[in-house]
Amino acid sequence: MQKEMQNDYILEMRGINKSFSSVQVLYNVDLKIRRGTVHALIGENGAGKSTIVKIIKGAYQYDSGKMLINGEEVVFKDPGASALKGIGMVYQELSYAPNMTVAENFFLGSEMGKSRMLPGVLDRRAMLKKTAELLQAEGVEIDPNTKMKDLAISEIQMIEIIKVVSKQEAKLVILDEPTSSLSEHETELLFKEIRSLRSRGVSVIYISHKLDEIQQIADDVTILRDGRVVETGEIGKYDVNTIVDLIVGRKMSAVFPQNDVVPGEVVFEVKNFSRKRLFKNVCFNARKGEIVGLAGRLGSGRTELMRAIVGLDAFDSGEIYLDGKKQTIRSVSDSIRAGIAMVSEDRQRFGILQNCSVKENASIVILDALQKLLGRIDRKREIDVVGKMREKMKIKVASLNDSIRSLSGGNQQKVVLAKWMLANPKVLILDEPTRGIDVGAKFEIYNLMIEMARAGLTIIMISSELNEVIRMSNRLYLIDGGRIVGELTDRAEFSEENVLKTLVGGK
Repeated sequence: MQKEMQNDYILEMRGINKSFSSVQVLYNVDLKIRRGTVHALIGENGAGKSTIVKIIKGAYQYDSGKMLINGEEVVFKDPGASALKGIGMVYQELSYAPNMTVAENFFLGSEMGKSRMLPGVLDRRAMLKKTAELLQAEGVEIDPNTKMKDLAISEIQMIEIIKVVSKQEAKLVILDEPTSSLSEHETELLFKEIRSLRSRGVSVIYISHKLDEIQQIADDVTILRDGRVVETGEIGKYDVNTIVDLIVGRKMSAVFPQNDVVPGEVVFEVKNFSRKRLFKNVCFNARKGEIVGLAGRLGSGRTELMRAIVGLDAFDSGEIYLDGKKQTIRSVSDSIRAGIAMVSEDRQRFGILQNCSVKENASIVILDALQKLLGRIDRKREIDVVGKMREKMKIKVASLNDSIRSLSGGNQQKVVLAKWMLANPKVLILDEPTRGIDVGAKFEIYNLMIEMARAGLTIIMISSELNEVIRMSNRLYLIDGGRIVGELTDRAEFSEENVLKTLVGGK
């Protein structure tokens, strides 16, 4: 009878403790994953989620406690050992070979050979065929011959998920922020795949900061705070407000702060902006101290438009005006000099310098201004200006010399914001500013945005989360197919229904 009860769970963690040096990060963690269920693991960055899943995968070993797979006690010495037990994982920070094709990435490390008689000779045709079959089965229209570097981040995310759930045939799949870069359609495809896995008896540990998604897809939820399990139960027992309160450990009056900004005159204008196949005759403006939202589905051209405005990509025609003066922007240096800055949606690839310190990341765009005679950097002044911005942005770090990689996602994003604020821009473009960060850090980012707008900074915000862009914006532009298809100026009209109706051609 006891054995039967144990087998109700594919995974059990009992009293797990873990420390790094003298710092304890997990305290007597109990976690039970029922067979054929989706179990959400949620909490702020630093709550212990990553440590738990790395223990499950064998990247870390626990100090004390027990872990059981299918009722059998296990100690994984490395990720390979966990894979042999049927545990697969898709990490939030995607790992792939950019110069290889989709098919080559699918079979990296497990390549198909032509025959035993021809060792080292790959059967590329067979790998292409199998990859095409896997993609087609998931409804993903991507050529297996395409190089990974030529794909959008959402496409890369989908490929990594398919590789684990379809190719590795895992019995327990860990998904870390799997929809952080997926469109609504791609998210629906993922949820369809997750439900299919569940119906076949496969279990899923689902890590996400998107609480609405968790309520859609999860059966059970475990809430963590400061390395401890706060509560575990069936997802139906909790509404969003209760979950938020449990995550942060206090009663939050709202998920979004009040946007009480009063915008001034128009200071930024884009006229007839076009680039073949991406966007056409786009016109919009923004006022001083205004948060302008740009809403649209992935692939609508919103990010491509903003990249062209700041000189990251070329454009065919169009004009940019700042304070009534026409700007010539052909490079990022031109946009910085003009007073226009952009925070990229992909923090890891384009936002931070992975191998550098917090200080070096924050000061990178103002090094010219920090130079003394003979081109030497005034290090004392650098520490001073970055230190003040650290206090203003409430960046949680022991030392400015600490590696940027030691920070949580929310604090990394604050460093990226600090970097561009040190450049003293007049217009700040934020592309998915809260992607991959927890609810508490989101609230802090929202507050910073409102404080910056109050100080007169013009903010243009792109977000795939409709609730976020609706609640944070003073005015909304809606983009679809590379064109502005609507503008909402009355905040009383801001609703997901109105936005979606306009994007699909409704009135």
